[in-house]
Amino acid sequence: MPERVLAAVRALRRPRCGYIYDLSVLRARAGRLRSALPHATLLYAVKANSHPAVVRTLASALDGVDVASSGELDLALSVGARRVVVSGPAKTDDLLAAASRAGALINVESAQELRRVPGGASVAIRVNRAGGGLSGSHAMAGVPTQFGVDPSELGSLLRLARSRGVDVRGFHLHAASNNLDAAAHAAFIRSALEWSVATADEHRLELRVVNVGGGLGVDYTGDQVFDLSVLAGGLTGPAGGSTPVDNAAELSEARAIFPPTHRGGGGGGGDVARDFDLEFDISSPPDAVALPSGVELPRGVELILEPGRFLAADAGWYAAEVIDLKQTQGRWFAVLRGGTHHFRLPAAWGYSHPFTVVPIDEWPYDWPRPSVSDVALDVAGELCTPRDILARDAHVTHLRIGDVLLFPRAGAYGWDISHHDFLRHEHPEFVILT
Repeated sequence: MPERVLAAVRALRRPRCGYIYDLSVLRARAGRLRSALPHATLLYAVKANSHPAVVRTLASALDGVDVASSGELDLALSVGARRVVVSGPAKTDDLLAAASRAGALINVESAQELRRVPGGASVAIRVNRAGGGLSGSHAMAGVPTQFGVDPSELGSLLRLARSRGVDVRGFHLHAASNNLDAAAHAAFIRSALEWSVATADEHRLELRVVNVGGGLGVDYTGDQVFDLSVLAGGLTGPAGGSTPVDNAAELSEARAIFPPTHRGGGGGGGDVARDFDLEFDISSPPDAVALPSGVELPRGVELILEPGRFLAADAGWYAAEVIDLKQTQGRWFAVLRGGTHHFRLPAAWGYSHPFTVVPIDEWPYDWPRPSVSDVALDVAGELCTPRDILARDAHVTHLRIGDVLLFPRAGAYGWDISHHDFLRHEHPEFVILT
């Protein structure tokens, strides 16, 4: 665990509860992604973590951002994002108008939404392709969902767009969330490009954008790594050789961030640093990507990726002090100042999030300090519901009231998806490490 993260945890006011975000980790992850995909446009999906410092850092390190609400659009503009794409279903008239005024590319979800897009706006049509899915924690395409349009509607949508003076630049084909198979992701992108080129030709559309969304995954309970070298190798041809990237810093960082951690009943934790070489072909011209399948992204066509979790997860930690240790009905519980109203992801996805015990020596009371040793326990929050659980059956070697549990990989879909004001507990502190 990075010493400066531990120092930030210890500096929190009692009872300790907070998020720590490390902007240097964000910049390093963005740099590795840029090295792997030098020819793609890379946009940060703000929905993963909308803290202004996080958005500002990634908007600067990458090409821009992907937003899904008026609030996110305002935030993107306030931090000076160079490029903005607007996504999501049920866009309001106000959002569509603001996106058009800002010069954003709008990912259109339906014919009704297209009718409400201001004339002159630039759009990509989101399509739910049959067979266009991808493995992951959430399927967005390839199955019936509320996202995108059926391919059979494309002809009528393109005619509607032309009649209204809306500039259709291409397609948005985001398919899944949190995919860990980099080879499958590369195959999905190749398929998306092939389909887009063929479909644009069929409809006599000048193809300028193929947006494959995000979905690059993070393994919260094990040691699987989304291998950027596999993704890059699946998208670039062998001609011209490759340039190795030194991984010493990356491996050192990973081992520091993810030491052996306490595992819940479903597994998890462990050292997730993995010794792999990153080699990327950077020989192709910036306006063409040669694919092993023989498909070439035509000149003037932009390939967009919109990762969020992959960029932000490893840059965040959630810390919560142990307020109580208790045993009921034969089971031990560590009860925290915090819980799922701050860090909802484990409860939402039904897994036990690994954690590290941060010992805190101070004990302000005049009675003996309660502790447990070599036990399995459930980690519960401060809410009045038995579902406020961050980890189950997690083994601890030694734990005291007043110690802090530190949950890594909490930088994405942590605070932003949580029900902050249930019971109106005080919000956690937010510490930004630069």
